[in-house]
Amino acid sequence: MKRFFLFFSMVIFLASCNDDAARRCGDGVLNGTEACDGAELNGATCGSLGAGDGTLGCATDCTFDLAGCAGLCGDGILNGAEACDGDQLGSASCGSLGAGDGTLGCAADCTFDLGGCAGLCGNGVVDEEAGEACDGDVGTPDCAALGLRPGAGTPSCTGQCTLDVSGCGGRCGDGVIDAEAGEVCDTTNLDGNDCGTVGSGVGVLRCSDTCTFDVGYCHLPCGNGVVEAGELCDTLNVQGATCRAEGFFTGTPACSADCQSLDNATCKNGAVVDAGLGFICMGLSDGTARCWGSNNHGQLGNGSTSESHVPVTVTGLGQVAQISGGSVSSCALLTDGTARCWGSNSGSLGDGTMTDSDVPVVVQGLTGAVQIGVGWAHACALINDGTVKCWGGNHYGQIGDGDTQWRTTPVTVAEISTAVQLSVGDSHNCVVLADGSARCWGSNQTGTIGDGTTVDRFAPVAVTGLSGVVNITAGEESTVAIMQDGTLMAWGYNSIGQLGLGYNGEQLTPAAVPNLTDVVQVAIGGQHWCVLLGDGTVHCMGSNGYGQLANPVTYSASHVPAVGLPDDIALVTAGSHTTCAMHNSGDEIYCFGDNYFGTLGNNSTTNSNVPVLVLP
Repeated sequence: MKRFFLFFSMVIFLASCNDDAARRCGDGVLNGTEACDGAELNGATCGSLGAGDGTLGCATDCTFDLAGCAGLCGDGILNGAEACDGDQLGSASCGSLGAGDGTLGCAADCTFDLGGCAGLCGNGVVDEEAGEACDGDVGTPDCAALGLRPGAGTPSCTGQCTLDVSGCGGRCGDGVIDAEAGEVCDTTNLDGNDCGTVGSGVGVLRCSDTCTFDVGYCHLPCGNGVVEAGELCDTLNVQGATCRAEGFFTGTPACSADCQSLDNATCKNGAVVDAGLGFICMGLSDGTARCWGSNNHGQLGNGSTSESHVPVTVTGLGQVAQISGGSVSSCALLTDGTARCWGSNSGSLGDGTMTDSDVPVVVQGLTGAVQIGVGWAHACALINDGTVKCWGGNHYGQIGDGDTQWRTTPVTVAEISTAVQLSVGDSHNCVVLADGSARCWGSNQTGTIGDGTTVDRFAPVAVTGLSGVVNITAGEESTVAIMQDGTLMAWGYNSIGQLGLGYNGEQLTPAAVPNLTDVVQVAIGGQHWCVLLGDGTVHCMGSNGYGQLANPVTYSASHVPAVGLPDDIALVTAGSHTTCAMHNSGDEIYCFGDNYFGTLGNNSTTNSNVPVLVLP
C-alpha cells in the first residue's frame, strides 16, 4: 500500500510538471530557455542585438522578433526598414521600379542602386548614359542651340525622352535653303549665285557654316593691280618679288596674264663688263647698260657727275652689244653697228666736239662697227669690213692715221683691212689680223708696240715674231697675246716683273709667259693683270696693294688663283686697282680691290681683298 501511494504520488507530480511547462511561454515570465516572454525582453533592445534602432518584440515562441527593428544593413538579411541587403532584393527589379531594363543593385546603405538600370524616363533627370536627350522640361534646348532656325514652336521632349524639333525651322547644313530662317545658301546649294552675282568679281563663291555667302575665294578680275585671294600677283603688283630672288642679276618680274605666276621675261643678267679708271660699266641681257663708281666727268652716263656706289642705268641707249670703259669716258656699241659715247671729251666722244657729256652722244659717221674700245683720251672701233676707225686724243699717234692731230670724229687707221679683233689700251692699240699676226700703234715708251723699239708709232706696225695669235689685249703700259695653244706672249713695261716672265725690265718684243696654259681671256689693269682659264677659274699676278688679286699675297710675280670666286666664271676685267668677274650665267658679278669711288658696286667705299657681289 505504501509503495502504491509512492508511485501514485510520483505520477501526480510529473503531470503537474508538464502543465507548468506549457504555461511558462506566454505567461509573461522568463522561464528556462526563453529569450523573452511577452513584454519581458530581459533588458534586450534592437541595438543590443545589433539590429539598429526600432522596437524589439517577442515572438509567440518566446524568441526575439526583430521586425520592429531597423535591421542590420550588410548582413545579407532583409530586416526592418531595409529595401535590400546584399543580394537580397526581395522581388524588386529595374522594371518593377520603373527604371527600364538592366540589373538592379543594392547600395551600401541597403537602398536600391539604379546605376545598372537603363534609366527612368520621366523622372526629370536627363540620364545621358541611358541615351536620354531630355526628360520632361529638363534639358530641352532652344532651336538655335540645336543649330536650327527659329520656327513656329520650340523643341519638346517626347515620352521616350527624345527631342521633337518639328517646331523649329530649317537646319543650316542640310542642303536646303530656309529663306524664312535667313539662309541665303546651304552647303553647296548657292541658289544659282556666284562671285559675280554677289558683287565680288570672279573666283569661287562658297557657303559658310552659318549659311551666309563666303566671298573669301572671290576676287576682282585679274588685271586690276590688286592681289586678291587665289592670285599670286596682279599686273605690276608682284608682292615684292625680285628677279634677284628668281636667280637673275636684276629687274622685277612681271605678272602672268592670268595672275597665277611670275613672268621672268623682264629679268636681266649681265652680258658684258668692262672696267675703267675707278668705275665699271656693264651691258645687260635686255640691251640696257649700268655703270658705277667714279663720275667726275659724267662717265656713268646717267645725267649727273655724282659718283655712285651701286649700278645706275645709262640713259638714252639702244640695244647694247658691247660696252667699254676708258680713263674718264665710256662707249657702247649698239646692235645696229653704231656707237654712243659719254664722259670726258678730248674728242673721244666722237660727236665732232670737245664738250663733256654726262649722257650718251652719237659717234658721228660710224656704221658697221662690231667691236669698240676706249683708252685714256681716245677710242677705236673695228668695222665689219676688217678696217679700224679711231677718234680723240692723239698724243702718241694712237689714232693711227700717220700723224698726231686730234680727231673729234672717227678716221680710218692706215693699212689695216683684215682685222678680226681689236684691243684699245691707254695710249696704244693692237689688232689681230686674219692670218694670226698682230699689229700695234701709238705709245711705245715702254715697248708696248712689241717691235723691239721704244719709238712711238703713228701707224700700225707688225709685232715682231708673232704668229698664231687668237686674241690680244692692250693695257696701260703692256700688251699680252693669247696663242692658238692657249699659252701667252707678253711685252712692254716690266720694271717689277709684272709680266710674269721671271725677270725685271722692259720687254720690247713678245716673250712667253711660263706656267700658264688653257688661257681664254686676259684682263690688264694698272700694275696687275688677270687671266681666265678654260676651266672657269681666274688667276692674277702683279701688285696687290688694294686686294685686286683676291689673294693674301702682297705682290705676286707669277699667277695665283683669285680666292673666293666660283669655278664657272665667264668674263674677267681689270681696272687700275680693281678686278671684276662675271659668273657664266650672268646673274652674279664679283669685284675686288680698290673701292674708293664705290668701284666694287656693293654700296660701300671699303676696299676688299675678297670678291664681293655687285648689287643689282
